[in-house]
Amino acid sequence: MGFCNYFDDNSSAFTAEFITQKNYITEPDQLKSGNYLYLFASPRSTLRVLISYDGGQYESLGSVTENPQRFDLGKKKFYYFQLKVVESSSNKPFEVQAYTIDYDLEGERR
Repeated sequence: MGFCNYFDDNSSAFTAEFITQKNYITEPDQLKSGNYLYLFASPRSTLRVLISYDGGQYESLGSVTENPQRFDLGKKKFYYFQLKVVESSSNKPFEVQAYTIDYDLEGERR
């Protein structure tokens, strides 16, 4: 799915990001209610996961501490979402193998 590789340059801090495309899951006009996001990524403990709903600001979901990692989306309503995975502490390559989202359909956009 995604592999990010970067190298330390004279001990300067680097940040690597992996950003997914807009994910509508089903038809764009269907409102969803998010339950959980499941993310398969490595290495654990150094990756931060953020989510943007409908093009809004990215919100932190937390760090990857297990594989798969489950993040509670709190029934947030959205038409589409984007994920951002950030690594800035170890300067080592990381990989996002897969993600899936558990959701309910709410209705159609009016």
